Amino acid sequence: MLPPGLPQPAFANAWTPDELAQARRLLDRTLRVAEGAGVSPMIEGGTLLGHVRHDGRVIPWDDDLDLLVQLGEFERVVAALAAAPDLEVRTAGHRRFGLFATVWAREPLRPAPPSSRSPNGWPFIDLFRHACENDRVVLYPDGSARTVLDAVDLLPSRPARFEGVPVHVPARPDRVLDALYPNWRIEFDSGGWNHRDRRRRWRRCTVRWNPAARPQTRDVHRIVPDTLGELWRRLGSRDGSARRAGAGRRAHGAARATRVVYTDMCADLFHAGHVNFLRQARALGGRLVVGIHSDTTIAGYKDPPVQTMAERIAVVAACRYVDQVVPDAPLAVSPRYLDALGVDVVCHADDLDAAARERMYGEILATHGLELVPYTPGISSTALRERVLGAGRGSAGESR
Repeated sequence: MLPPGLPQPAFANAWTPDELAQARRLLDRTLRVAEGAGVSPMIEGGTLLGHVRHDGRVIPWDDDLDLLVQLGEFERVVAALAAAPDLEVRTAGHRRFGLFATVWAREPLRPAPPSSRSPNGWPFIDLFRHACENDRVVLYPDGSARTVLDAVDLLPSRPARFEGVPVHVPARPDRVLDALYPNWRIEFDSGGWNHRDRRRRWRRCTVRWNPAARPQTRDVHRIVPDTLGELWRRLGSRDGSARRAGAGRRAHGAARATRVVYTDMCADLFHAGHVNFLRQARALGGRLVVGIHSDTTIAGYKDPPVQTMAERIAVVAACRYVDQVVPDAPLAVSPRYLDALGVDVVCHADDLDAAARERMYGEILATHGLELVPYTPGISSTALRERVLGAGRGSAGESR
Protein backbone atom coordinates (compact mmCIF):
# COMPACT_ATOMS: atom_id res chain seq x y z
CA MET A 1 0.00 0.00 0.00
CA LEU A 2 1.19 3.53 -0.77
CA PRO A 3 2.07 5.79 2.15
CA PRO A 4 -0.96 8.00 2.93
CA GLY A 5 -0.87 11.55 1.68
CA LEU A 6 1.35 10.80 -1.31
CA PRO A 7 0.58 13.44 -3.99
CA GLN A 8 -1.27 12.05 -6.98
CA PRO A 9 0.36 12.31 -10.41
CA ALA A 10 -0.80 15.20 -12.57
CA PHE A 11 -2.59 12.76 -14.89
CA ALA A 12 -4.82 11.32 -12.14
CA ASN A 13 -8.48 11.58 -13.14
CA ALA A 14 -10.88 11.45 -10.22
CA TRP A 15 -13.85 9.16 -10.71
CA THR A 16 -17.15 10.85 -10.01
CA PRO A 17 -19.41 9.25 -7.40
CA ASP A 18 -21.87 8.20 -10.10
CA GLU A 19 -19.13 6.56 -12.17
CA LEU A 20 -17.76 4.66 -9.19
CA ALA A 21 -21.23 3.54 -8.15
CA GLN A 22 -21.93 2.25 -11.67
CA ALA A 23 -18.57 0.44 -11.78
CA ARG A 24 -19.25 -1.20 -8.42
CA ARG A 25 -22.70 -2.35 -9.52
CA LEU A 26 -21.30 -3.75 -12.75
CA LEU A 27 -18.52 -5.61 -10.92
CA ASP A 28 -20.90 -7.04 -8.33
CA ARG A 29 -23.43 -8.10 -10.97
CA THR A 30 -20.79 -9.71 -13.21
CA LEU A 31 -19.32 -11.71 -10.34
CA ARG A 32 -22.76 -12.88 -9.19
CA VAL A 33 -23.62 -14.13 -12.68
CA ALA A 34 -20.26 -15.90 -12.97
CA GLU A 35 -20.64 -17.51 -9.56
CA GLY A 36 -24.12 -18.66 -10.58
CA ALA A 37 -22.37 -20.55 -13.38
CA GLY A 38 -20.02 -22.16 -10.84
CA VAL A 39 -17.02 -19.90 -11.55
CA SER A 40 -15.25 -17.46 -9.22
CA PRO A 41 -13.23 -14.96 -11.31
CA MET A 42 -10.37 -13.15 -9.64
CA ILE A 43 -9.37 -9.54 -10.13
CA GLU A 44 -6.21 -8.92 -12.11
CA GLY A 45 -4.28 -6.27 -14.05
CA GLY A 46 -4.97 -2.68 -13.05
CA THR A 47 -7.81 -3.75 -10.76
CA LEU A 48 -5.45 -5.97 -8.77
CA LEU A 49 -2.94 -3.12 -8.69
CA GLY A 50 -5.59 -0.83 -7.22
CA HIS A 51 -6.49 -3.47 -4.64
CA VAL A 52 -2.90 -3.82 -3.43
CA ARG A 53 -1.33 -0.40 -3.99
CA HIS A 54 -4.38 1.84 -3.44
CA ASP A 55 -5.87 0.12 -0.39
CA GLY A 56 -8.68 -1.77 -2.13
CA ARG A 57 -9.74 1.14 -4.34
CA VAL A 58 -9.72 1.73 -8.06
CA ILE A 59 -6.58 3.48 -9.38
CA PRO A 60 -7.52 7.17 -9.69
CA TRP A 61 -6.37 7.31 -13.32
CA ASP A 62 -7.55 3.84 -14.39
CA ASP A 63 -10.72 3.60 -16.47
CA ASP A 64 -11.73 -0.06 -16.67
CA LEU A 65 -11.91 -3.19 -14.49
CA ASP A 66 -10.11 -6.50 -15.09
CA LEU A 67 -11.09 -10.08 -14.19
CA LEU A 68 -9.41 -13.42 -14.84
CA VAL A 69 -10.86 -16.93 -15.28
CA GLN A 70 -9.43 -20.33 -16.08
CA LEU A 71 -9.25 -21.21 -19.78
CA GLY A 72 -11.78 -24.06 -19.50
CA GLU A 73 -14.30 -21.87 -17.65
CA PHE A 74 -14.23 -18.94 -20.06
CA GLU A 75 -16.98 -20.04 -22.45
CA ARG A 76 -19.29 -21.03 -19.60
CA VAL A 77 -18.93 -17.60 -17.98
CA VAL A 78 -19.44 -15.77 -21.28
CA ALA A 79 -22.61 -17.78 -21.97
CA ALA A 80 -23.98 -16.97 -18.50
CA LEU A 81 -23.22 -13.27 -18.95
CA ALA A 82 -24.85 -13.25 -22.40
CA ALA A 83 -28.02 -14.71 -20.88
CA ALA A 84 -28.24 -11.99 -18.19
CA PRO A 85 -30.99 -9.50 -19.21
CA ASP A 86 -29.19 -6.44 -17.82
CA LEU A 87 -25.71 -7.14 -19.26
CA GLU A 88 -24.04 -7.06 -22.65
CA VAL A 89 -20.97 -9.11 -23.52
CA ARG A 90 -18.77 -9.59 -26.56
CA THR A 91 -15.65 -11.64 -27.23
CA ALA A 92 -12.75 -10.48 -29.35
CA GLY A 93 -9.22 -11.46 -30.24
CA HIS A 94 -6.42 -9.11 -29.23
CA ARG A 95 -2.82 -9.09 -30.34
CA ARG A 96 -1.50 -8.69 -26.80
CA PHE A 97 -4.06 -10.55 -24.73
CA GLY A 98 -5.46 -13.15 -27.10
CA LEU A 99 -9.13 -14.07 -26.76
CA PHE A 100 -10.96 -12.06 -24.08
CA ALA A 101 -14.46 -10.78 -23.33
CA THR A 102 -15.84 -7.35 -22.47
CA VAL A 103 -18.89 -6.93 -20.21
CA TRP A 104 -20.94 -3.76 -19.74
CA ALA A 105 -24.38 -2.73 -18.50
CA ARG A 106 -27.19 -2.74 -21.03
CA GLU A 107 -27.78 0.89 -20.01
CA PRO A 108 -24.24 2.26 -19.55
CA LEU A 109 -23.26 5.74 -18.41
CA ARG A 110 -21.54 6.32 -21.73
CA PRO A 111 -22.76 4.48 -24.83
CA ALA A 112 -20.23 3.68 -27.53
CA PRO A 113 -19.73 6.67 -29.87
CA PRO A 114 -20.89 6.13 -33.47
CA SER A 115 -17.32 6.39 -34.73
CA SER A 116 -16.04 3.66 -32.41
CA ARG A 117 -15.21 0.19 -33.70
CA SER A 118 -16.03 -1.18 -30.24
CA PRO A 119 -19.75 -1.51 -29.42
CA ASN A 120 -19.35 -1.59 -25.66
CA GLY A 121 -20.48 1.15 -23.33
CA TRP A 122 -18.52 2.51 -20.37
CA PRO A 123 -17.74 1.56 -17.64
CA PHE A 124 -16.90 -1.99 -18.60
CA ILE A 125 -15.02 -5.09 -17.44
CA ASP A 126 -12.45 -7.03 -19.44
CA LEU A 127 -12.47 -10.77 -18.76
CA PHE A 128 -9.13 -12.46 -19.50
CA ARG A 129 -8.02 -16.09 -19.38
CA HIS A 130 -5.27 -18.13 -17.75
CA ALA A 131 -4.13 -21.68 -18.45
CA CYS A 132 -2.70 -24.19 -15.97
CA GLU A 133 0.43 -26.07 -17.07
CA ASN A 134 1.59 -28.42 -14.29
CA ASP A 135 3.18 -26.19 -11.63
CA ARG A 136 2.94 -23.09 -13.82
CA VAL A 137 0.09 -20.77 -14.78
CA VAL A 138 0.10 -18.80 -18.02
CA LEU A 139 -1.75 -15.50 -18.25
CA TYR A 140 -3.06 -14.51 -21.71
CA PRO A 141 -1.90 -17.85 -23.16
CA ASP A 142 -2.48 -16.97 -26.82
CA GLY A 143 -1.34 -13.32 -26.75
CA SER A 144 2.00 -11.55 -27.06
CA ALA A 145 1.64 -10.46 -23.41
CA ARG A 146 1.77 -14.15 -22.37
CA THR A 147 3.11 -14.23 -18.80
CA VAL A 148 4.25 -17.33 -16.91
CA LEU A 149 3.84 -17.55 -13.12
CA ASP A 150 4.38 -20.17 -10.48
CA ALA A 151 0.99 -21.75 -9.82
CA VAL A 152 1.33 -21.08 -6.08
CA ASP A 153 1.43 -17.34 -6.81
CA LEU A 154 -2.01 -17.40 -8.41
CA LEU A 155 -3.85 -20.39 -6.96
CA PRO A 156 -5.83 -20.97 -4.90
CA SER A 157 -7.46 -17.55 -5.00
CA ARG A 158 -8.64 -16.02 -1.74
CA PRO A 159 -11.58 -13.79 -0.81
CA ALA A 160 -11.11 -10.04 -0.45
CA ARG A 161 -12.98 -6.80 -1.12
CA PHE A 162 -12.47 -4.25 -3.87
CA GLU A 163 -14.40 -0.96 -3.73
CA GLY A 164 -16.57 -2.68 -1.13
CA VAL A 165 -17.47 -5.54 -3.48
CA PRO A 166 -16.61 -9.14 -2.45
CA VAL A 167 -14.00 -10.41 -4.91
CA HIS A 168 -11.30 -13.07 -5.23
CA VAL A 169 -7.60 -12.19 -5.51
CA PRO A 170 -4.54 -14.29 -6.41
CA ALA A 171 -2.84 -16.22 -3.63
CA ARG A 172 0.21 -13.90 -3.74
CA PRO A 173 -0.90 -10.64 -5.34
CA ASP A 174 2.51 -8.95 -5.09
CA ARG A 175 4.18 -11.75 -7.06
CA VAL A 176 1.56 -11.46 -9.81
CA LEU A 177 2.03 -7.70 -9.96
CA ASP A 178 5.82 -8.12 -10.09
CA ALA A 179 5.29 -10.10 -13.30
CA LEU A 180 2.78 -7.69 -14.84
CA TYR A 181 4.17 -4.32 -13.74
CA PRO A 182 7.79 -4.78 -12.59
CA ASN A 183 8.15 -1.39 -10.85
CA TRP A 184 4.56 -1.06 -9.63
CA ARG A 185 5.62 -0.07 -6.11
CA ILE A 186 7.41 3.09 -7.22
CA GLU A 187 6.16 3.82 -10.74
CA PHE A 188 2.85 5.40 -11.75
CA ASP A 189 1.87 5.09 -15.42
CA SER A 190 -1.00 6.91 -17.10
CA GLY A 191 -1.26 4.18 -19.75
CA GLY A 192 -1.46 4.76 -23.46
CA TRP A 193 -5.18 4.20 -24.07
CA ASN A 194 -8.18 6.19 -22.85
CA HIS A 195 -10.97 3.62 -22.43
CA ARG A 196 -13.60 6.23 -21.59
CA ASP A 197 -13.17 8.10 -24.86
CA ARG A 198 -11.88 5.09 -26.86
CA ARG A 199 -8.79 6.79 -28.19
CA ARG A 200 -5.05 6.84 -27.66
CA ARG A 201 -3.61 9.36 -25.26
CA TRP A 202 -1.56 11.92 -27.09
CA ARG A 203 1.25 11.32 -24.64
CA ARG A 204 1.96 8.68 -22.04
CA CYS A 205 3.18 9.84 -18.63
CA THR A 206 5.23 7.86 -16.13
CA VAL A 207 6.21 9.11 -12.66
CA ARG A 208 8.97 7.36 -10.71
CA TRP A 209 8.53 8.08 -7.00
CA ASN A 210 11.72 8.25 -4.97
CA PRO A 211 11.71 10.23 -1.72
CA ALA A 212 15.49 9.70 -1.39
CA ALA A 213 16.23 11.48 -4.67
CA ARG A 214 16.56 15.16 -5.43
CA PRO A 215 14.08 16.00 -6.87
CA GLN A 216 11.78 13.40 -5.37
CA THR A 217 10.08 12.26 -8.58
CA ARG A 218 11.10 11.65 -12.16
CA ASP A 219 8.32 12.51 -14.60
CA VAL A 220 8.67 11.04 -18.08
CA HIS A 221 6.42 12.13 -20.96
CA ARG A 222 6.50 10.38 -24.30
CA ILE A 223 4.27 10.34 -27.31
CA VAL A 224 2.28 7.11 -27.49
CA PRO A 225 3.87 5.12 -30.33
CA ASP A 226 2.10 3.46 -33.20
CA THR A 227 1.81 -0.30 -33.56
CA LEU A 228 5.10 -0.57 -35.44
CA GLY A 229 6.87 1.29 -32.65
CA GLU A 230 5.34 -1.00 -30.05
CA LEU A 231 6.49 -4.03 -32.01
CA TRP A 232 9.99 -2.62 -32.26
CA ARG A 233 10.12 -2.00 -28.53
CA ARG A 234 8.86 -5.51 -27.76
CA LEU A 235 11.50 -7.02 -30.00
CA GLY A 236 14.10 -4.94 -28.24
CA SER A 237 12.87 -6.08 -24.84
CA ARG A 238 12.92 -9.71 -25.98
CA ASP A 239 16.56 -9.21 -26.88
CA GLY A 240 17.00 -8.88 -23.14
CA SER A 241 20.19 -6.84 -23.43
CA ALA A 242 19.61 -5.07 -20.12
CA ARG A 243 18.86 -8.33 -18.32
CA ARG A 244 21.89 -10.03 -19.88
CA ALA A 245 24.05 -7.08 -18.94
CA GLY A 246 22.87 -7.38 -15.35
CA ALA A 247 23.47 -11.14 -15.38
CA GLY A 248 26.89 -10.55 -16.87
CA ARG A 249 27.75 -8.11 -14.14
CA ARG A 250 26.74 -10.63 -11.52
CA ALA A 251 28.50 -13.49 -13.25
CA HIS A 252 31.81 -11.77 -13.90
CA GLY A 253 31.86 -9.37 -10.99
CA ALA A 254 30.82 -5.77 -11.49
CA ALA A 255 32.96 -2.82 -10.67
CA ARG A 256 31.92 -1.70 -7.22
CA ALA A 257 31.01 1.76 -8.48
CA THR A 258 28.27 0.37 -10.75
CA ARG A 259 26.91 -2.25 -8.37
CA VAL A 260 23.32 -1.84 -7.15
CA VAL A 261 22.82 -3.10 -3.59
CA TYR A 262 19.44 -3.90 -2.06
CA THR A 263 18.41 -4.31 1.54
CA ASP A 264 15.08 -4.37 3.32
CA MET A 265 14.32 -3.30 6.85
CA CYS A 266 11.72 -2.17 9.36
CA ALA A 267 13.68 0.98 10.33
CA ASP A 268 11.47 1.52 13.36
CA LEU A 269 12.79 4.17 15.77
CA PHE A 270 15.66 4.87 13.35
CA HIS A 271 18.92 4.86 15.31
CA ALA A 272 22.71 4.79 15.04
CA GLY A 273 22.74 1.05 14.36
CA HIS A 274 20.55 1.58 11.30
CA VAL A 275 22.86 4.32 10.04
CA ASN A 276 25.91 2.11 10.53
CA PHE A 277 24.24 -0.76 8.67
CA LEU A 278 23.21 1.44 5.73
CA ARG A 279 26.73 2.87 5.55
CA GLN A 280 28.18 -0.65 5.27
CA ALA A 281 25.55 -1.68 2.71
CA ARG A 282 26.22 1.39 0.56
CA ALA A 283 29.95 0.63 0.64
CA LEU A 284 29.26 -2.64 -1.22
CA GLY A 285 28.30 -0.77 -4.39
CA GLY A 286 27.54 2.49 -6.08
CA ARG A 287 23.81 2.66 -5.38
CA LEU A 288 21.70 1.51 -2.42
CA VAL A 289 18.01 0.60 -2.73
CA VAL A 290 16.16 0.15 0.58
CA GLY A 291 12.83 -1.65 0.86
CA ILE A 292 10.69 -0.67 3.85
CA HIS A 293 8.23 -3.24 5.21
CA SER A 294 4.63 -2.25 5.86
CA ASP A 295 3.13 -2.11 9.34
CA THR A 296 1.09 -5.25 8.57
CA THR A 297 4.12 -7.20 7.34
CA ILE A 298 6.11 -6.35 10.47
CA ALA A 299 3.24 -7.21 12.80
CA GLY A 300 3.08 -10.63 11.14
CA TYR A 301 6.40 -11.76 12.62
CA LYS A 302 7.24 -9.39 15.52
CA ASP A 303 5.73 -6.62 17.64
CA PRO A 304 3.95 -3.92 15.61
CA PRO A 305 6.18 -0.92 14.84
CA VAL A 306 5.92 2.29 16.82
CA GLN A 307 6.20 4.43 13.68
CA THR A 308 4.04 4.15 10.59
CA MET A 309 5.50 3.09 7.25
CA ALA A 310 5.26 6.67 5.98
CA GLU A 311 7.23 7.94 8.98
CA ARG A 312 9.87 5.24 8.59
CA ILE A 313 10.21 5.91 4.86
CA ALA A 314 10.72 9.64 5.48
CA VAL A 315 13.58 9.01 7.91
CA VAL A 316 15.35 6.41 5.77
CA ALA A 317 15.03 8.62 2.69
CA ALA A 318 16.82 11.39 4.57
CA CYS A 319 19.85 9.17 5.21
CA ARG A 320 22.71 10.19 2.90
CA TYR A 321 23.65 6.58 2.11
CA VAL A 322 20.27 5.77 0.53
CA ASP A 323 19.54 6.29 -3.19
CA GLN A 324 16.06 4.76 -3.55
CA VAL A 325 13.29 3.79 -1.11
CA VAL A 326 10.69 1.16 -2.00
CA PRO A 327 7.49 1.16 0.12
CA ASP A 328 5.70 -2.01 1.24
CA ALA A 329 8.69 -4.21 0.43
CA PRO A 330 8.11 -7.98 0.41
CA LEU A 331 9.52 -10.06 3.24
CA ALA A 332 10.51 -12.85 0.82
CA VAL A 333 12.18 -11.22 -2.19
CA SER A 334 12.13 -12.83 -5.63
CA PRO A 335 14.56 -12.60 -8.56
CA ARG A 336 11.85 -10.86 -10.61
CA TYR A 337 11.42 -8.16 -7.96
CA LEU A 338 15.16 -7.52 -7.74
CA ASP A 339 15.63 -7.53 -11.52
CA ALA A 340 12.99 -4.82 -11.88
CA LEU A 341 15.00 -2.63 -9.51
CA GLY A 342 18.26 -3.42 -11.31
CA VAL A 343 19.74 -5.04 -8.19
CA ASP A 344 23.04 -6.93 -8.32
CA VAL A 345 23.39 -8.09 -4.71
CA VAL A 346 21.33 -8.22 -1.50
CA CYS A 347 22.71 -7.18 1.87
CA HIS A 348 21.62 -8.05 5.41
CA ALA A 349 23.11 -7.88 8.89
CA ASP A 350 24.95 -11.03 9.99
CA ASP A 351 22.52 -11.70 12.87
CA LEU A 352 20.24 -13.54 10.41
CA ASP A 353 19.89 -17.23 11.28
CA ALA A 354 19.84 -19.96 8.62
CA ALA A 355 16.07 -20.49 8.76
CA ALA A 356 15.29 -16.80 8.34
CA ARG A 357 17.84 -16.48 5.55
CA GLU A 358 16.19 -19.31 3.60
CA ARG A 359 12.68 -17.96 4.23
CA MET A 360 13.50 -14.40 3.17
CA TYR A 361 16.20 -14.85 0.53
CA GLY A 362 16.15 -18.50 -0.49
CA GLU A 363 14.99 -17.75 -4.04
CA ILE A 364 17.75 -15.28 -4.80
CA LEU A 365 20.82 -16.97 -3.29
CA ALA A 366 21.79 -18.46 -6.65
CA THR A 367 20.74 -15.53 -8.85
CA HIS A 368 21.83 -12.41 -7.01
CA GLY A 369 23.69 -13.54 -3.91
CA LEU A 370 23.52 -12.36 -0.31
CA GLU A 371 26.24 -10.43 1.51
CA LEU A 372 26.21 -10.14 5.30
CA VAL A 373 27.69 -7.18 7.15
CA PRO A 374 28.44 -7.00 10.88
CA TYR A 375 25.49 -6.27 13.13
CA THR A 376 25.96 -3.25 15.37
CA PRO A 377 25.83 -4.58 18.96
CA GLY A 378 24.38 -2.75 21.92
CA ILE A 379 21.54 -0.93 20.16
CA SER A 380 18.22 -1.97 18.64
CA SER A 381 14.69 -0.62 18.24
CA THR A 382 13.52 -3.06 20.93
CA ALA A 383 16.19 -1.83 23.34
CA LEU A 384 15.32 1.79 22.58
CA ARG A 385 11.67 1.09 23.27
CA GLU A 386 12.58 -0.41 26.65
CA ARG A 387 14.80 2.56 27.48
CA VAL A 388 11.99 5.00 26.68
CA LEU A 389 9.51 3.01 28.76
CA GLY A 390 12.03 2.74 31.58
CA ALA A 391 12.69 6.45 31.54
CA GLY A 392 8.95 7.07 31.66
CA ARG A 393 8.52 4.79 34.64
CA GLY A 394 11.41 6.51 36.41
CA SER A 395 9.93 9.95 35.84
CA ALA A 396 6.57 8.76 37.14
CA GLY A 397 8.23 7.41 40.29
CA GLU A 398 10.05 10.68 40.92
CA SER A 399 6.87 12.69 40.51
CA ARG A 400 5.23 10.78 43.29
